Amino acid sequence: MLNYRQGDVPLVPYTGSFEGFEPVEPEAGKLILALGAATGHHHRIEGCGFSFEADDNHRMFRDPMSGAQILQIGGGGATLVHEEHDPIELPPGDYLQLVQVEDDGEMISQVID
Repeated sequence: MLNYRQGDVPLVPYTGSFEGFEPVEPEAGKLILALGAATGHHHRIEGCGFSFEADDNHRMFRDPMSGAQILQIGGGGATLVHEEHDPIELPPGDYLQLVQVEDDGEMISQVID
């Protein structure tokens, strides 16, 4: 499987445990991976329902301690979209969204789009 990146949102194939991760409900049919604090733009998968039974659904889980997220892409895949980036086609599978940080020498902080 390939790694994917859309701006500050890196996704890598994931085969690990979901222990400690909590389900994230779609907001208005969208799974929002990252929200731009300054612009209001967001990295998202659209057309999502909230069912954990259907194999073709897309799901997201978040670790409340680290903020890391797992994105499950089902069925025929999905498109990751953002207003300022080209769309990325994601094949079915599980992906870990890494938490990007900035280090300015004095403080480490999470990257905010």
